[in-house]
Amino acid sequence: MHLFTIFPGLLILFVISGFLVSASIERGGGNWCEFWRRRFARIYPGLWVCFAFSAIVVAILTHLYGIPVSVSSWCKWIAAQLTFFQFYTPADLKAYGVGNPNGVLWMIPLQLCMYAIMLLTYKRLSRWSMPAWLLLLAALVGVNVLSGLLFSRLHGMAAKLLYVCFVPYMYVFYIGMFAYVFRHRVIPVLSKYCWLLLAVYIVWVKGNALWWHIPVPGLYREIVMGVLICLVTLGAAYRLGRHTLRHDYSYPAFLYHEIFINIFVVVGFTRSWWAVAAVFLCTVVCSVLSCHLVEEPAAKWLRPAEKK
Repeated sequence: MHLFTIFPGLLILFVISGFLVSASIERGGGNWCEFWRRRFARIYPGLWVCFAFSAIVVAILTHLYGIPVSVSSWCKWIAAQLTFFQFYTPADLKAYGVGNPNGVLWMIPLQLCMYAIMLLTYKRLSRWSMPAWLLLLAALVGVNVLSGLLFSRLHGMAAKLLYVCFVPYMYVFYIGMFAYVFRHRVIPVLSKYCWLLLAVYIVWVKGNALWWHIPVPGLYREIVMGVLICLVTLGAAYRLGRHTLRHDYSYPAFLYHEIFINIFVVVGFTRSWWAVAAVFLCTVVCSVLSCHLVEEPAAKWLRPAEKK
């Protein structure tokens, strides 16, 4: 199993988002305008610049390698990428690279939906007792399990819509919110037993893949793996200590890495560690440039003027 299969970045991102967005909602006192201003400043300036770069790359490579893309497909793709339908890929562009010019972006509308739901529910849920929360999480875990069973019976557009819908992933975000609401009780326990949880997680994932083959349902990842990686992530975040970084390069790295993967797939340069190193280096360079030249200036510009 590959490292990215063992440690699914999507679930790690979602549970961290659940924790941090809950903190942001609480600090903002439920101010919707301020919340969405911050989310817009965080997501869209970097996304739009990344899309411009991606569109130029795709236009050049589809022309050089004879991949036909109609004007209609271009228009639909541009409209989808600049709004909140990033999961949409025209049929013409499925012949490009790995089948999508920047496939990871399907997570952005899903996250926006979850931000809205968390904003609507945080105040009420923050008053719930721990047993009530555990019942809610059990119900959301059940939703993911049922979604996985349903997904195996669906085909085509119905299957794709279920896969990119926010509902099956709610349990991940709400595990993050649960950990924040009860942070003074939950985080010390997760931090203390972080390495034990990690060992259990690795033994389960590797053992089930290689030997046991227990058919555990779940959408995106089987549910035992999904719950455990959330607990490991939250525990490790505090076990490793508090470290403050002046700049956050994680979001631009998320935006840009698949662009370069697609470039090497299209040109046929994939069966080498040099390709992996080149993707990593290009992603790091673009992440630094995006952070310093796009995202941080945009956030500063969009910040409301301080009252004198």
